[in-house]
Amino acid sequence: MGIPPIGRRPSSSVRSWRAQVAHGKVLLVLLVSLGSACLALLLYLAFRASRQPWRIESRLVGHTGGVNAVSFSPSGRHVLTASVDSTARTWDAATGTPLVTFSGHARDLYGACYSPDGTQIVTYGRDYEPRVWDAETGTCEAVLSGHTGVIRQACFSPTGEVIVTASGDGTARLWNPGSGEQLGLLGGHSARVRVARFSPDGRRIVTASEDHTVGVWDASTGRSELVLKGHAERVVDASFSPAGDLVLSTSMDSSARVWDARTGEVVHLLEHGGWHAVVRGAFSPGGELALLGSVNGIVTVLEVKTGATVCVLDAHTSFSSGPLASAVFSPDGTRVLTCAGGDRAARVWDIGTGRCDAVLAGHQEGVLCVGFSPDGSRIVTGSEDGTAFIWRRR
Repeated sequence: MGIPPIGRRPSSSVRSWRAQVAHGKVLLVLLVSLGSACLALLLYLAFRASRQPWRIESRLVGHTGGVNAVSFSPSGRHVLTASVDSTARTWDAATGTPLVTFSGHARDLYGACYSPDGTQIVTYGRDYEPRVWDAETGTCEAVLSGHTGVIRQACFSPTGEVIVTASGDGTARLWNPGSGEQLGLLGGHSARVRVARFSPDGRRIVTASEDHTVGVWDASTGRSELVLKGHAERVVDASFSPAGDLVLSTSMDSSARVWDARTGEVVHLLEHGGWHAVVRGAFSPGGELALLGSVNGIVTVLEVKTGATVCVLDAHTSFSSGPLASAVFSPDGTRVLTCAGGDRAARVWDIGTGRCDAVLAGHQEGVLCVGFSPDGSRIVTGSEDGTAFIWRRR
């Protein structure tokens, strides 16, 4: 078929052939454009990843249930995890190599923590009996028997010579970590005790209870020194300031309070989160700031001296994020690390700007717990998917 003479209308077959060629050119241009867009997107994502200040250094795989608690050892060399599979484990922080598995509990573990010198570990959970372990060998050194309710918290004194436990049976108790002997019973609350913590000098203990009160106790005698009343609902968290002169409490009544630890007077009443319960509270390492985390995922950082707001972090506010699970200061007090049970990513926030520095994504289910290493160069995240990740700052 030759080319038709000039001036004559091309046949239908020629017109069809030309249309196909034209469409092919358009398709080619579209493919090239789409390819360029995809390439640009890949380059952008690679650029963003290269600027991500934290990278996954190790994936800790071994638990067969969600990880409820994570922490670094005092030296920063090891990581401790506690799981609903009723075990705790230690791992090499640099390589992610599993070290010791602590087995013996009959039910889910809520938490685990190191002694100040890193030689012992206490584990606790739903089976009413905390256990003390040799951190290196995994040998169970003591079973702390006496509580008749789940154990909400257990921690060592600053010297490591005493353990305090908080229980759903309405009591807190003091124990010798070597022998397992009960040293004291803090029995003044009329409902479940959620938290029990030592003061920085180890001389006093603060408790938070669902009876709406906060207790301050003499750690050597177990005698009640103060009963802090004012919350209208369950108190879910309480802690001493680094100087030990203040107590911060948070409550389901949507407020937090800063108390004078000597007189029991309210220093600040901090209304927070509207009708949302305040479920997390903490002082910064230097004691100048405090954070309040509400169940709706908002974290507020305030000046302790004035009560003034420093920044508000919309940490995990989407409906799918679920309730706030944890919020902690970095060791230098310049950042806040947050996670929520329905959010598969933890987040790092700059207090100075109030902006999110990093989104730590990679878990397959919600992140339940987080923590910084002692020097702040690493982060550990624990997830409902049964894994923990160690993140290294670039």
